[in-house]
Amino acid sequence: MFIVKAHLDFLFSVEAMKKENYETLNKLIGDFEKNLLMLDKMVENTSNWSTILVHMICSRLDASTLRHWETYHNSKDVPSYEKLIQFLRNHCSVLQSITPVQTSPVIEERTRVGVSHSVVQSYGNCQFCGEAFHSAFRCTKFLRMEVAKRNEAVRRLKLCLNCLSLGHQARVCNRGSCHHCQRKHHSLLHPESLQSSVLQSQSSVPQALNTHVVANQQQPQTQPPTQSQPTHRNTAQTSINSLPVTQSQNMHTQPLHTTKNLAVQEIGGATAISRKLVHATIHPRLSKISSFIGAMSFYVLSELTTTLPTQKINVFRWTLPADLILADPQFFEPGQIDMIIGAKHFFELLSEGRSNISIDGPILQNTVFGWIIVGRVSHQSRNLQPVVSLSCTTIDIHKLLTRFWELETCRTNSTQSVEETACERLFDQTTARDNSGKFVVSLPKREFIVQQIGDSKTIAMRRFAGLEKRFQSNPDLMLSYAEFIREYQRLGHMKEVTSETDKYPVFYLPHHAVLKPDSTTTKLRVVFDGSCKSSSGVSLNDALMVGPVVQEDLLSIIIRFRLHPIAVVADVEKMYRMVMVQPADQHLQRILWRDSVSEPVRVFQLTTVTYGTASAPYLATKCL
Repeated sequence: MFIVKAHLDFLFSVEAMKKENYETLNKLIGDFEKNLLMLDKMVENTSNWSTILVHMICSRLDASTLRHWETYHNSKDVPSYEKLIQFLRNHCSVLQSITPVQTSPVIEERTRVGVSHSVVQSYGNCQFCGEAFHSAFRCTKFLRMEVAKRNEAVRRLKLCLNCLSLGHQARVCNRGSCHHCQRKHHSLLHPESLQSSVLQSQSSVPQALNTHVVANQQQPQTQPPTQSQPTHRNTAQTSINSLPVTQSQNMHTQPLHTTKNLAVQEIGGATAISRKLVHATIHPRLSKISSFIGAMSFYVLSELTTTLPTQKINVFRWTLPADLILADPQFFEPGQIDMIIGAKHFFELLSEGRSNISIDGPILQNTVFGWIIVGRVSHQSRNLQPVVSLSCTTIDIHKLLTRFWELETCRTNSTQSVEETACERLFDQTTARDNSGKFVVSLPKREFIVQQIGDSKTIAMRRFAGLEKRFQSNPDLMLSYAEFIREYQRLGHMKEVTSETDKYPVFYLPHHAVLKPDSTTTKLRVVFDGSCKSSSGVSLNDALMVGPVVQEDLLSIIIRFRLHPIAVVADVEKMYRMVMVQPADQHLQRILWRDSVSEPVRVFQLTTVTYGTASAPYLATKCL
């Protein structure tokens, strides 16, 4: 039942569309389809919910999409859910075909000026392989093509030569340019002859951490390093689309970068902060190893780890096949780790082929970058000192269990405004119960507006004089009204103010009678006017926060009402007046009254939540 409730709660909390576009409509369809599929698997007969589902979806459509749907349906019959979903899918395809792919807002803002190609999110099928949810320059089929074949495919599909997207041409594209020659074409379409020379001239990549990964890689050198040839420990040559300014001493350029923050949790609980992101195209150091080409994103850190291995490994007794192409021929030499590629890409990099060097030695594993050597080192290598790491933490079992239940709890994103959140926080911090068990609440005030309240007693006195004239023409009303006030005072819901020398702003509430002769409980109700303006033009309701809606929506209540064979309906008598107000806020709820025109006008202070004030519905409902 808990899981069913979670899926229903999610359906009712699906966000409405604000404007017509492919992304939000596609998300709306996906949210309903996914949750209804899960409910069907739990033996919930959702086929009978068609009318309710149509209403829920239509209420979340934007005006333009809803107008298209009404034009398409054009019938007085109640439409089915299947018909609506089919229309929305077709409409979604239309929006996708006429709307150009948009870049991520943060990346676009940071990288529009410069020569980098930002990561583009694609919500449709790839133009080259037909698979969904990846962009053209992440397509394995496209990356394995020769440059000439790539150019031919892009022109055949009528894509933009600069960003590989549909809907526009390269001359009007504003998404950067080739980082090799600065011309209006994508870096993957750059001629091979020029691209290879550029790649050979690049020095090293910055020390970087891929966001999804944890696998060390090191670059081999085809020949022993010399003074003019810096050594880099990466298995792959890296073509950087957007290099940041880095702390690496091997960097000889100062290109543009993308600013993006990431907190990296290290072993033992330490945290490192990355503030830069680079986008790189990875391929083997030699073309004869494999044809692998992959686009990856790396977060930049000042230091990844210590040099590995920590000391030189004695490989004199190891027997390696002569025709083996190692990813790092100098793997036994301590070297700096420049790049970590992790779990998202790790298994894509492994190739067929594996063997043992010795019984208790390391393992040879083939990869797209060449053969790598992993595993424990034989005890024959006496010069290698072991490295031991110890991490101790003290965990409070109460906090651990609390965290566990928080993770297991299904939550929905809060849709409350800043003011509504502040109102909820004030209620939680100040609400208490008195000796009789009644709630005692504080009025959710906008303090800066409370200070602007002017004189309200004058207009309250004028309104009270008008009420007394009405009493003279209707004595029965006078008797009922006076009895209501006396009951108010007898129950302790208001008290007389003996001194009016106040240090704080006060507000006098005008009041009048509302007659309901047909009511079986309250034929006369006194309503207090919290919206009456003071001399400064500010009313009490202007100075009070309304608060969020805390009860469920009407549709949810009606559906729950129908789940049970018997329902009980009741009325809470004097619901607002059952909630007390903190004494510090009662000076904002003053009224004027006298039993007879021959008596002086007296001042009273209401001690309960008052009908007619802006926060009354929220406070009373929240206490329930």
